[in-house]
Amino acid sequence: MSKKLFKFSSNWADEMDVYSYAIVDTKDALWADYENIMNTPKDKRNEEGNWVCIGVGSNEELEYDTVQELLDEIEVTDMTEEQAFIITKKLGKEWGNPSIEYLIEAASEALFENEDDEDEDY
Repeated sequence: MSKKLFKFSSNWADEMDVYSYAIVDTKDALWADYENIMNTPKDKRNEEGNWVCIGVGSNEELEYDTVQELLDEIEVTDMTEEQAFIITKKLGKEWGNPSIEYLIEAASEALFENEDDEDEDY
């Protein structure tokens, strides 16, 4: 199947539910970024210090101690072309804040941006 449905569901401080979804083609760069993250050993995704902070409002943030905690709130399922067409036609290709693209970028940055910093002394 060449289409994937990404669904994100979280809660901020037991006061606000946060949802988003996106339909992603497996040929898209976003899918490649997600696969790159998932191909990273789970031990690294669970490392403390690879924290992720996602803004969801003017002063609200979802905070994750590890990249894996964020990934646990993203569900990815296969879709047929027909399912993707119907959802896109009726609801759009993506919806929600934060966007799935933003979530994947944040996870990728937390995992891979710090690799260059490991050798530097502060």
